[in-house]
Amino acid sequence: MHELGVTRAVLKVVLAEANERGLTSVVGITLTVGEMHGFEQEWIQRYFSAAARGTAAEGARITMVPVPPRFRCRLCEADFAIDVRRDRVPRCPRCHARDYELLAGKELMVTGMQAF
Repeated sequence: MHELGVTRAVLKVVLAEANERGLTSVVGITLTVGEMHGFEQEWIQRYFSAAARGTAAEGARITMVPVPPRFRCRLCEADFAIDVRRDRVPRCPRCHARDYELLAGKELMVTGMQAF
């Protein structure tokens, strides 16, 4: 259900940008989304469609560009990626430590808008 709050925030950003540029209709939105959020495309679109009714973004299609998580081990400084759906607790593949920092995978940005 956390997709609902996100879609409201996205709608606010998109409508503000459309208004600033004098656009009357938004037909597409590109979101760059870190996979650590666990957002589902279907739910983002459903909530957005409901929230956008009666606005310049009504009917807009959302495209999500996923950003896989990347980590850096604090012990051996190896950079590594994991499949967050399979491996819930990251472990460095080089030294097997669980002491790491997240480099990528929590992004959430509107990176594109198709409008007229």
